[in-house]
Amino acid sequence: MLTDQQTAQDQINRVLMATFCRTLNNTRLPPVVVMRMIASALGKAYAGVAATHQAGRCSCGWQPSPVTDVELMRSALACAVVNQEDLWAMAPVGRA
Repeated sequence: MLTDQQTAQDQINRVLMATFCRTLNNTRLPPVVVMRMIASALGKAYAGVAATHQAGRCSCGWQPSPVTDVELMRSALACAVVNQEDLWAMAPVGRA
């Protein structure tokens, strides 16, 4: 069982990247098409999980808010793109 959020995130990252690469290799689809397929799968997963939490059907206490939840996911995606460790994206600090 995963005990912390970072460990869980690392596992999700590995599984997602493996699925992405396997799909690219098996289908020869363009990367952006596979990314859209992954996004669609995430949307379907959200819809299914949200449906099981409507009207208090789950005791965990989470109440889905599709507009807010989707915006949070969009922000996370945008943040991941901006936070690439790329020298062009890094702000200069000090002088050499």
